[in-house]
Amino acid sequence: MYRLIVLALVIVSSMVAMEADAQTPQAATCELTPLTLPLFDGTPLAELATPAASPVAITMTDAEAAELLAMYVACTNTGDPTLVWAMFTPRWFSSQFGDSEEHYLPAFEYEIATGNAPVTDPLVLESVDDVEMKADGRVGVTATFSSADKQWTDQLILVNSDGQWLIDGVILISPPD
Repeated sequence: MYRLIVLALVIVSSMVAMEADAQTPQAATCELTPLTLPLFDGTPLAELATPAASPVAITMTDAEAAELLAMYVACTNTGDPTLVWAMFTPRWFSSQFGDSEEHYLPAFEYEIATGNAPVTDPLVLESVDDVEMKADGRVGVTATFSSADKQWTDQLILVNSDGQWLIDGVILISPPD
C-alpha cells in the first residue's frame, strides 16, 4: 500500500504543469473523461495492451506538448483521482498493477471510489525540454517539473489513442533534488 501511495504521489506530481515561458498563460481546463469502476469494464489487467499508435505519424510541437501538459495539470489540480488517472493508458495500468505484490489494485480502486484529495503543493511545469517522435508513433516529451522545494525531469511517453494523447510510460530522467 505504501508503495502505491508513493507511486501515486510521484506520478501525480509529474503530471501538473504550467508553461514557464508563457507571457500570460490561459488557465487550462481538464478535458479528460473520468475513470469509472469497474476499471476498463472489468477487463483483467493481464489482457490490457497499449492502444495501437496511429499508423500516420502525428507530430507534436513543444507548444502542443506544453498545452497538453497544462491540461494534465488542470486535471491533477482538481484532486479528483478519476481525472488524475484518466490520462494513463490501459497498458500503463497493466504494467503498474499487474503484480499484486507491487501494487494492490483494490486499494487503488478504493481511492477512485472515495473521490477528491486536496492538492496542497501544486506542481509546476518549469520547461518542455524535448519532444521526440518515436519509431512506433508514440511521442517522448521530456520536461522539468517542480513542487514546493523539489525539482526533477521526466520523460512522458505519450500514445495517441482515438485522438486523445495518453501517458503510456514515465521515465525519471533526474530525481527530485
